[in-house]
Amino acid sequence: MVDPTTINPGSDFGPRYRIESLLGQGGMGRVYKGYDKELNRIVAIKVVRQGVMGETDALSRFKQELVLASKISHKNILRIHDLGEVDGMKFITMAYVDGRDLHQIIKDSSKLPLERVLKFATQLAGALAAAHAENVVHRDLKPQNILVDKNDQVYISDFGLAKSFAEGAVGMTQSGALLGTPRYMSPEQVEGKPTDGRSDIYAYGLILYEMATGDVPFTGDSTLGVMYQRIKEKPKSPKLANPSLPNWLVRIIMRCLEKDPEARYQNAYEILADLQGSQSGSGLSRSKSHSGSTVQIQVPEFASRRWVWVASGIVAVILLALALPPVRHLLFGGGEKGGTSSDSGIPPCPAVGS
Repeated sequence: MVDPTTINPGSDFGPRYRIESLLGQGGMGRVYKGYDKELNRIVAIKVVRQGVMGETDALSRFKQELVLASKISHKNILRIHDLGEVDGMKFITMAYVDGRDLHQIIKDSSKLPLERVLKFATQLAGALAAAHAENVVHRDLKPQNILVDKNDQVYISDFGLAKSFAEGAVGMTQSGALLGTPRYMSPEQVEGKPTDGRSDIYAYGLILYEMATGDVPFTGDSTLGVMYQRIKEKPKSPKLANPSLPNWLVRIIMRCLEKDPEARYQNAYEILADLQGSQSGSGLSRSKSHSGSTVQIQVPEFASRRWVWVASGIVAVILLALALPPVRHLLFGGGEKGGTSSDSGIPPCPAVGS
């Protein structure tokens, strides 16, 4: 049976678009490079597989999610242009990015240079912070959904789509299919628990781990086995796969990968603060307590010792100066009238013949 989402390059897709080439495909459908004849621009067209949205009101929820996602204004989030239908096929048009997805980059390069890892990590954290501020959670964040242009600017795509499929795809839930990609699922997703932005932070930690090491923290003979490990076991340190990683980056990755959402970063702004603080060498660290988050500024040990010695020297000079009679006379006055003073510091000579 021919998949209706298969469209030949050069074909018209409705009256407005022309298909240029196939960019990729996945569980949701196919993505094409297309030409918008009305606005004279190149776009990406995601054609959604039939059957993905089974309920009659699924499309309504789908539209609501797209409207919400389209409100996010951030340079690292792929903008959604339009939602439409051609010959019974639902489609979404998005900005076209001339580049590759992060999955291809990692596959070709294995572990990435530290400078590039941090460049991507900072952009991704900024995008997540902007989306979560609008209460939009991705829920299927993975390298395949992260596009990178020729200037190494990253764009996260498919924001808001996973939630609408979760609520509306009866066919998916009845078949027992899991929402999201198992390789990047958070423990709470694996267990079917409620999710929020901290699930995206877990996926972010997995992606950061993979960029920095070319490896994954959990391995097994089956997908179910790996998912079970994620619930029950602590991930192996990225330092084992890449000993050259700085310890501060290892701490950031491992905190993102905490099994308990409460132990992770609570929002992406905290990740940004630690990334920027550590890279600048400011010594800024964040420690989480039960009553909230506190900020500690660490003063280098040599600096504190230096100031102790300086202060001690100043006190010693002052005491030495006060021991000199001229200085005391200048500061506190000349004593009794008549020219003699018991403060002179010289005992009076006894009278001759006394």
